[in-house]
Amino acid sequence: IGMVGLVLYLGLGMVCGVDGARREMSLIATCDVEKTREARRILSEVFWPMAVQKGFEIPRVCPLHQDRDAMMFLEGNRRKKGGKWICQVCNKKFSTSDFLDTHIQFAHEDLFDTNNTVCFGDYCDMLGCPSSKKPRNVPCDSSSRDALRLHCQAIMHTCFPLDTAGQLSLYEMFSKYFCQVQACDGNADRDHLDNYFWRLSRSATYMWAAGVVIVVVFVVYYLIVCLYLTDRRPVKRMTRLGTRQEHFSLTNTLYNMFSPKPGRRQRSHNRW
Repeated sequence: IGMVGLVLYLGLGMVCGVDGARREMSLIATCDVEKTREARRILSEVFWPMAVQKGFEIPRVCPLHQDRDAMMFLEGNRRKKGGKWICQVCNKKFSTSDFLDTHIQFAHEDLFDTNNTVCFGDYCDMLGCPSSKKPRNVPCDSSSRDALRLHCQAIMHTCFPLDTAGQLSLYEMFSKYFCQVQACDGNADRDHLDNYFWRLSRSATYMWAAGVVIVVVFVVYYLIVCLYLTDRRPVKRMTRLGTRQEHFSLTNTLYNMFSPKPGRRQRSHNRW
């Protein structure tokens, strides 16, 4: 949250006669919304799709489970219209997105789902969010990085229990992507794995597009064949029918020309 939100929160507590410094702030109030969005973006691009592609359902005990997002209510009740940010709970309008986020966090905190108890922004250091990356000239603390690596491996073990071969492959993949790169010299490995997941997502997109093209071509081909057969059958029947009608009309004409007419024969007989 922004500094403005903190000042408002503590100020309201002091006005109400509560010591703001001692008041225990809830998870909703302390969760960093911007970092949560960054972490959610990484999870939605790499973590959750890969598990779905492998046919694995992430257990809810995993802190990175999609349904445990504490800020889910906030994201579902904000919208922008005409240059203003609108709270969909009370329809109040705000000039910036940060003001709207602070408003929903503090004014509608009681509406948040209490079962969603994970702030994804707290895992930004592990996930490699852009806001958590430190400049290269800052010295690396190896002890803190090792502790973060061990914490990351424990989380991956919770998300992917080592029961089957598929879960083992996911555990190894994400441990390498999120945990092993926590070493001080792990930036190169993270860049290499970013390229790997990018190629993997592109290949999956190409396979999906190729499948759609094949289905469309098959449907078009089937329609063309059906239309061709439908047009050919009536033509044959009409051609045969027309030939028979022409044959009958020609026969009748010849018969009328060469067959004697009774009326004419009677008139000629009366003359003689």
